Amino acid sequence: LKTRIVSADRTLDIALLKIEGKNLPYVELGNSDDLMIGEWVIALGNPFGFLLEDTRPTVTVGVISALNRAIKSIHEERIYKDMIQTDAAINPGNSGGPLVNILGQVIGINTFILTSSGGSEGVGFARPINVVKKFINETKQFGKIRTPWIGLWVQDITPEIAEAMGIEPRGVLVSNVDSNSPAYLAGIKEGDRIIMINDEIINNAAVWDRISANIFVGDTMNILLYRNRDSLFINLIVKEFQEPQ
Repeated sequence: LKTRIVSADRTLDIALLKIEGKNLPYVELGNSDDLMIGEWVIALGNPFGFLLEDTRPTVTVGVISALNRAIKSIHEERIYKDMIQTDAAINPGNSGGPLVNILGQVIGINTFILTSSGGSEGVGFARPINVVKKFINETKQFGKIRTPWIGLWVQDITPEIAEAMGIEPRGVLVSNVDSNSPAYLAGIKEGDRIIMINDEIINNAAVWDRISANIFVGDTMNILLYRNRDSLFINLIVKEFQEPQ
């Protein structure tokens, strides 16, 4: 079937393709936010291309080994964040194939493996389908990924910082807020401590980086923070970054 590229994003390592055809079969997309470590998953793909001389996909079975993994590419300046780890066998040629749950719903896109031999060693990674859903909606509407703007900077709360400020070493410390940014307009201030975002506990700046890496324009961040000894709930709507004129 003839296909054209609608959009592609190097950072996410995802492309949206338009297939020229009618009445095509399709699979149901699942919810990658509901995944549990240890649940069964199935990987589909064409390992080693068409060396098997058969166009039918290969199916392998495993479990979800871990969630929210962050891996830095050895060969490229790219960091994969919030990845699903699975021990379902994934080999060269599987990239782009679906990772599905036991209901046959796609919950991830097989992306890469860690290996010393060049083949599967039970450490494979897939992009969560909920990130892909946002990518699809964004690029179908705008033709690209708009640059999201939160407008705040955070740092870890070290024991020294906690002692100097007289605070508990929980969450991350807001070190700076950009003027007129979504964070500024939402009421977040320098010195606030962010404890939770969208019901996920923020233990350190690495968790913040992982969450913010998968934020799209228009997303709502439900933030629990402490200001001095007071707790505040703030809803921050992510906006598109605009270059200064």
